[in-house]
Formats: sequence, C-alpha cells, structure tokens
Amino acid sequence: MQCCSAEILSNVEIAHNVYKLIIQKRNNEIWKPGNFLMVLPEPAPPFFSWKKAFSVYSQTEYQLEMVIKKVGRVTEILEKAKAGTQVSYLGPLGNSFNTNRIHDEETILVAGGIGIAPLHLLAQFFITQGIAFTLLYGATTSSEIIKFSDLNSASSAIFYATEDGSKGYKGKVTDVLSEYLAKSSRKKHIYACGPFAMLNALHSHFNDPALTIEVSIESVMACGFGVCRGCAIPVAGNAYKMACTDGPVFTLDEIIWEKWQ
Repeated sequence: MQCCSAEILSNVEIAHNVYKLIIQKRNNEIWKPGNFLMVLPEPAPPFFSWKKAFSVYSQTEYQLEMVIKKVGRVTEILEKAKAGTQVSYLGPLGNSFNTNRIHDEETILVAGGIGIAPLHLLAQFFITQGIAFTLLYGATTSSEIIKFSDLNSASSAIFYATEDGSKGYKGKVTDVLSEYLAKSSRKKHIYACGPFAMLNALHSHFNDPALTIEVSIESVMACGFGVCRGCAIPVAGNAYKMACTDGPVFTLDEIIWEKWQ
C-alpha cells in the first residue's frame, strides 16, 4: 500500500454521467481484480473530505483506469477534472477475487451499473488465461451501459439487461441470471458486483449448493485500511468484518444480509 501523487492522463464520458478516469501509475504496483484505491483531487477540496474508494477498471504497466459516477462532491470534482491535473491515491487496497477456480465450474460474471468496474478487470484476466466466461451486464437504460470491445473473444459471451428494455433483456440482470442458470445444472462460479438491491437478490434467490458466489461490495469508507471502522459488515457469529481490509470481496453466504440492510 502506497500513497502517491499522480497525473490525470485522460478523463472522458463513456456512458451517461459515467466517466473513465485514467491516471499515471507511480510505483509499478501490482493490482489484482477486486483491489481498490482511495482517490482525492489535488489540491485538496476546500471542504473537508476523505479520499473516495474506486475499483480498478483496467490497467497497463504505467496507467490505472477507474469508472466514476457522481454521487457526492468529490466525484463531482473528479468527473470534471482535466488531463494534466493531479490526484492523490492510496493503494492497492483490499482483497481480490479468487481466480483459482475448479476447472469443471462454469464462470459467470454479473454486473449491475458501475459494478462493471472490478468485473471488467477480472474478465481481462480471464481472457489472458484462456478461461471462458459469460458476462451478464445490467443497467436502468442503454445510455448507462459502458461500451467496450476488449472483452469480445472466442471464450466469452456477453448478455445485456435494461430495466426499460432499451438494450437486451427487459428487466433486471438477476432475471437474466435466473433464466441462464435454468438451462444447465453444471456447477458454476459466479462473480458479482452491483448495488445492494442486486446483491441482496442474489442472496435471496440463488441459494444453491451448485453455485459458488463471490460479491464485491460497496460501503462508506473514510480511510481504506481498517482504522476508522466505518465500513463494518455484519457476518456470522454476531461479528463484523471490514469491507476495506477483509473485503471488498466476500462469499455471498458470509454476510448477514438482513442485518446489513
């Protein structure tokens, strides 16, 4: 984990109110699918604010890419930031997805909204390893779906769902998952990231021993490394784990969803 000052190399809108921010990677650090970073504009905003957590969308040897959607004052500043300006970032933080899959398991990625970010990096990893996967990607409407071509390969299949029916299946991405799972009884490893309602629906409707489900969760964080204790997640045994240090990736059945809700 390192704190660095980095230059913004590019910042472009890639879907409706969704921006891809590309920054300089400063120390050749290694980022695994599921890791996140804490980011703050430089100079620091005039109002008091902690860094904001972002998943890594993609990376090269010298660059980090993240997806930004405005949810507060820090993201409002970042989505307007110009190339050549500076940010500070802290990372790599958190754990990562388990990529040591059992070979007879089918691999499914389920993304809701900007939950596509860590799954995009995971899918890129699978492509480099020659691992076949299916990506189910949902949003409210087609304008919110990020367009990408780098995940199209002979070993991948991508299906879309929009709640208004403007692209792909009309309905929620979990509806697509339900139909997809009904077609095969083969064991499956599911990786998911999205809003709470989507992840809670996985917990409610996909409790099946033939499924291994990992979820990358979002939680309010102030520090990113376990000091502030603001991202406590209820788990079995009347205990808590920290989303920033024990997560953000958990198995679906670790979390006590009713209590977290």
